[in-house]
Amino acid sequence: MTVRRAERKDTPRIQQLLWQVEQVHHRIRPDLFRDGGRKYTDAQLADILADDARPVLAAVDENDRLLGYAFCKFVEYRDDNIMQDRRTLYLDDLCVDETLRGRHIGALSGGQRQRVLLARMLARQGHLLLLDEPAAGIPSAESRELFEVIAQLPREVTIVFIEHDMGLVFRFAERITVLVGGKVLVEGTPAE
Repeated sequence: MTVRRAERKDTPRIQQLLWQVEQVHHRIRPDLFRDGGRKYTDAQLADILADDARPVLAAVDENDRLLGYAFCKFVEYRDDNIMQDRRTLYLDDLCVDETLRGRHIGALSGGQRQRVLLARMLARQGHLLLLDEPAAGIPSAESRELFEVIAQLPREVTIVFIEHDMGLVFRFAERITVLVGGKVLVEGTPAE
């Protein structure tokens, strides 16, 4: 499974998943939700997919088939009366295909578990991510995918990771600190 930004080509599948959610709501509260209604028209969905302030994340399989989505939205506070300046990514709507529901995180691969944990951190509005050997025990292809997801996190999220795979370190780190026996041996940018 890979998580990527949803694209216009995903519209039919997103509409199918939105319909699944609508059906759940209709079954529970038919007095509020119409049977067969659509949350968004294709034009409305196209506008959302193009809006960087409302990113839609797509969970896709190895064939790029959409398995689930997360509609998100950024909320930014600047010079607010009571809030500190901050930009937060909120999870607005989430759906996993009905044929995949009920699987527990323990049944996922190591890389998939790491991505679920990243999503949980984002959902809790975390601004600091500490990773202790995030690539350990994960096949190299999955660890590359994991770090691609990490690299797409908002700039407001500070990421500190301990990693022995120097290829990953040099590819993703902006600053590196090398410790030997608990003491700083060298510190600098990957170029240094």
